[in-house]
Amino acid sequence: DGGDPKRKVQAGSGTHRNYYDGGDYAYLDTAPDDSFVNMESPIRWHGNGIMVVDVSDPANPKQVAMWWVPGQRTGEEAQYKAWREYGDKVSFTSLHGPMYAPKKVEDGGKLGYSAYGSFGMLIHDLSDIRNPRLVGRFTPDTKYTRGTVIAFHTIDVARLDRGFVITNPETLSPDCNETYVPSWIVDVRDPAAPRAISRLPVPTPPREAPYKTFCDKRGRFGPHNPPHIKAPGKPDPNFTCYAHFNAGLQCYDIRDPKKPRIVAYFIPPQGGELDKWNSYNRTVDSVFIEWDRKIIWIGTDTGLYALEAPALGKPITVPMPVKEWSLPGLNAGHP
Repeated sequence: DGGDPKRKVQAGSGTHRNYYDGGDYAYLDTAPDDSFVNMESPIRWHGNGIMVVDVSDPANPKQVAMWWVPGQRTGEEAQYKAWREYGDKVSFTSLHGPMYAPKKVEDGGKLGYSAYGSFGMLIHDLSDIRNPRLVGRFTPDTKYTRGTVIAFHTIDVARLDRGFVITNPETLSPDCNETYVPSWIVDVRDPAAPRAISRLPVPTPPREAPYKTFCDKRGRFGPHNPPHIKAPGKPDPNFTCYAHFNAGLQCYDIRDPKKPRIVAYFIPPQGGELDKWNSYNRTVDSVFIEWDRKIIWIGTDTGLYALEAPALGKPITVPMPVKEWSLPGLNAGHP
């Protein structure tokens, strides 16, 4: 109670993964109160939704919208019972976040893209920012969404100019003790009818590895994060990478989105100790690419690595000013 027994106790979940591009609005992944409890997965008590906060006056931020899937809250039992996930006690029925609005609403942006766990990828019309309206949803068969895995963890919106996004899951259990869920390349040219183009190929170990599959290597196997959307330079239209936990960093040629292929990988030493559960599960956790300098940074449990990849091009290893950012209007007014 902070020393004051009269102080109001915080309810809800706090926030997990949020998005802010320096503009008028921030997009939060949150459950603002304790009514958001129709969550099937046992790993969380609350199921989060999408909160939009007006931060045009940084000293006085204001919530302007809160959107959730009908059935997530107490008092919505009819909608809850209509879910295909109802009562399964495993599905991640929550936003994992954040909602990405690749073009600022105040600059004419109209769409937001969200990774909403077992509910799939959701596309919202943000024309009326106070009333986000669901216009499209990509949800594959339940064999790809049911289970302890977070079926839709992040949406990579860096290639909307090519008409597609890439979705990825997050594996939660080690040693392949859950269904492997693919990363999808999804055609979003019609926001009302997103459809699958292909799936990113499943990584396999190098020939010299002492295991035949990554399932035989301790730790979690599956993608976690794409390159962060906010980065210096223009994202390569034909190349991307994913932090892939015990499979290290996996990089893909997506020139033909119908036939993506792995063109580079880096598997660092694995941290942790076998006798200490959960100490070795996040070998490669995140990736950040300086698109302008063609340098790939990865965060791992054994340190921070700077990498190059022939498919990305020759890296520039001397300092240089940022002339262009990955999204229009990003960091406007800042050096």
